[in-house]
Parts: sequence; structure tokens; C-alpha cells
Amino acid sequence: MIMDWDRCASCGHWTQKGLDKLAENSKRHPIWDTDFSKPLSQIIEETRTRIVNVRGTLHDIEAACPGWKERVEIVSGLLTCGLVTLHHLKGEMEKFEQQQKDRTG
Repeated sequence: MIMDWDRCASCGHWTQKGLDKLAENSKRHPIWDTDFSKPLSQIIEETRTRIVNVRGTLHDIEAACPGWKERVEIVSGLLTCGLVTLHHLKGEMEKFEQQQKDRTG
């Protein structure tokens, strides 16, 4: 349970204890049914796959509806940038997960 004292009395910002409680609560009750029993790198890869599928649908729209191609291409480009960023993030997560595994044996 999150209490008033999990926030700074003078400015109202979350304390580290409050942030930790919020994070734990989000893991236990994710809004989008994210399965946090999986490694984060796997969750990111699954997310990337869903974005790739959306981008593919947009490419179909571009091909089938040339009048909208220019506007849809902008969104496809944004998704491509996000996919590249998520790819790098996944690599960082895998490295961190391996370090954690090496520490625990």
C-alpha cells in the first residue's frame, strides 16, 4: 500500500521508497497483462514483434491506398526508429541479465 509518507512533504515528489512500491505494484498488477515472470529482454523482443506486425499492416495500407501513402509512411518511419531503439535496449538488457546470472552462479 502506498502511503502519504512515500512522497516528500515539502515538494510532493515520490521518495525512493515510494517509487520502489509503485514499481513493485506495477509488476504485480500490470495494466496490459505483461508477464513479468519472463526476462525483460524477452518482453522487449515480443513487443518488437508486435510493432513489426503493425508496421507490416501499415505497409499494406500504403500499397493498397496510394493516396494515403505519404502520410502512412511517416508513421512507419517512426515505428522503424522505435524498433531500432528497442533492439539496442534489448541488447543492453541481455547483457545486464547475463551479468546478474554470472553473479548468482
